[in-house]
Amino acid sequence: MRTIVPWLVWALALVTWTIALLTPDPVQMSHAVLPAEAAFPVAKSLHVLAYACLTALLAWLPVRPRARWALVALLSFHGAITEYLQTFVPGRSGSVRDVLIDHAGIALGLAVSWAWWRRSPKAPASPAAAPMWGRRVALPDAISATTTPTAPPRPRTR
Repeated sequence: MRTIVPWLVWALALVTWTIALLTPDPVQMSHAVLPAEAAFPVAKSLHVLAYACLTALLAWLPVRPRARWALVALLSFHGAITEYLQTFVPGRSGSVRDVLIDHAGIALGLAVSWAWWRRSPKAPASPAAAPMWGRRVALPDAISATTTPTAPPRPRTR
């Protein structure tokens, strides 16, 4: 259960953001609430913040680093495809500038959460793929019974 909660939180955040991007409601609300000169900076700041949070949340997911990078690529694709799909939503428009703004949010999220990415466990895919050092290997009784410990090397004297 503990491993599914981060996934649910991340997926809920992604779905909520996708819905907000692909409906005309946020634009209509911004025109009703914000002064005209504040609408653009607030909207673009929200894009940066949303993608930064989605990227930072990736550090919380119980996945290997390679899968995390695949999810960053998914967010990159998400930013581009939602901008394209906005061209079909009344009152919305997509632009390359907005895709770049989304990617600035992804970069910010990586910068903020990089320390957590570095600390996340890097468990091997299988015990056989684990490095040999640090792993205890059980020897068969026949081998361990016939071996004798050796004395430590003597220091050299001149």
